[in-house]
Amino acid sequence: MLRRYVRARPTADCAIFRDKRVFATWAGERGLPHIATLCTVDPAHAPDAATIAERLPARDLFAKPLDMQGGQGAVLWRHLGDHRWRAADGAERDPRALATEVIARATAKRHPFLVQEALRNCPTLHAFSRGGLCTARLVTVRPIDGAPRVLYACFRMPVGDSPADNFDRGGLAAPVDLAAGTLGVGRRKDPRQLAVPVERHPTSDAPIVGHRLPRWEEAVALAAHAHTMVAPSIGIVGWDVAFTDRGLVIVEANSVPDLNILQMTNDEPIGRTPLVDTLLAYLRAAYGSPASDRAR
Repeated sequence: MLRRYVRARPTADCAIFRDKRVFATWAGERGLPHIATLCTVDPAHAPDAATIAERLPARDLFAKPLDMQGGQGAVLWRHLGDHRWRAADGAERDPRALATEVIARATAKRHPFLVQEALRNCPTLHAFSRGGLCTARLVTVRPIDGAPRVLYACFRMPVGDSPADNFDRGGLAAPVDLAAGTLGVGRRKDPRQLAVPVERHPTSDAPIVGHRLPRWEEAVALAAHAHTMVAPSIGIVGWDVAFTDRGLVIVEANSVPDLNILQMTNDEPIGRTPLVDTLLAYLRAAYGSPASDRAR
């Protein structure tokens, strides 16, 4: 169903989900809180380390591939003062060395890299990370001729010194009660058991169950509001929202969000949710009733 739904959408309507720079521009034009891009390093255009170094502010920095998912290649540098940074390897870098490292990473991945200011979790979430940003994945659905609403949510946490909270790369995910904003039992992936329950964060031993996310009602409203601004052909969006020391921020959005993480954390098949009827409605609109009947 998802494959048919994806093929039915105009390519232009999905541009903001494929390119993180396009998404940042789109969000900024609509007044949505987002992470601004400091610079882009494209290995195909002979990037100059000196030029990049001049653009690096004296702040914590974060870099990730422009159009890759799953936290691949992400790296976090903490600012030490006097324009020097340190990553998880413990080595210090000056601006030129940091710029050279970004170029090397982009070249190795053969993908452009974005360099952004690294945001910090709000104080109430410090126990769930050593520095990597935690995010809530809020999946919104919009019935045809209806208003978007949040269908599911889970909260993702990095483990150890990881700069990213990605579930497929060792991070934790816990369901979020939509009404209360409280966390349930966390999960981590295990190739032998699919998902293993985790009640306390393995790095800090902080309890996960029952923790209430800050400004939760605002986060739900933000995701639903943001969905009203995307193209009418987009019926489902996964919004990654961070709870930072500066307020709520939309880190990125996915037009085909990972549904496995939602099923694993919420213990409910997606087929039992309104998502199926929503997708069928969009398929009928695109292909007509016979095609949607075959999809069913």
